[in-house]
Amino acid sequence: MNPSIANARRRLGDVRLLAFLRWSLTSMEGPFGITACSLVNQELDAGATLAELFITNEDSGFCLEVRRLRPNTFRIDFGCMAGPLAGDGATWEIVFTPEKTVESGTQTDAWVS
Repeated sequence: MNPSIANARRRLGDVRLLAFLRWSLTSMEGPFGITACSLVNQELDAGATLAELFITNEDSGFCLEVRRLRPNTFRIDFGCMAGPLAGDGATWEIVFTPEKTVESGTQTDAWVS
């Protein structure tokens, strides 16, 4: 696993990460949404684990960066690269409850390549 993804997972925790990934489908802006959110949820529905989802190489796979802003508040950059020049993702500011569910969130940026 990419060391930066491993650090992001540790910083956020897998319970919060799963809550965010499931919630991300409800947050998609624009007429088409973020394909990475749809893809990751399809993989989760099919039984994939987080360890399986975040095995990446330089050109493809899911990407994740996490920064703690305040207790229970994180900036999450999540996306998927299908190849060196193909993919999408977004940045969200997410507030979690003490029980580690998503209390609220705002998509602050999006990218497509």
